[in-house]
Amino acid sequence: MVTGMLLQNFTMRLERTFVPKGKDIHVIAVISSSGLAYQESQFGSFTADLANEFIRRFLRHISTTMPSDEVVIEVDNAPCHTDAEDVFDEEEFEDAEVLNPIENVFSVYKSAVKRFLARQCPAILR
Repeated sequence: MVTGMLLQNFTMRLERTFVPKGKDIHVIAVISSSGLAYQESQFGSFTADLANEFIRRFLRHISTTMPSDEVVIEVDNAPCHTDAEDVFDEEEFEDAEVLNPIENVFSVYKSAVKRFLARQCPAILR
């Protein structure tokens, strides 16, 4: 049984030395008590609609291994999470639960992603 799932969006700026501005990369991840359960990343804006689509994809993914009534999703206060609770009003996902936001849970993961991106930036931007 999963006692909690956490969902947070990270925004980082990657910069090429020969371009005045870099692209935003968004990493959105789900962490369970056993570690990283699911993650996606993309360049560009991450809107509330995209966040909700991510939640739907994750819930469909996790439904292959556990009942949705054992899944609890906790989101932070990122602007793209403002409509996250709407997903749980949909019939397909009504058994899953969403908790009120908390901050700082992903700080270790976010730091690791930033370190990785700093080391891999030239290869990623090619």
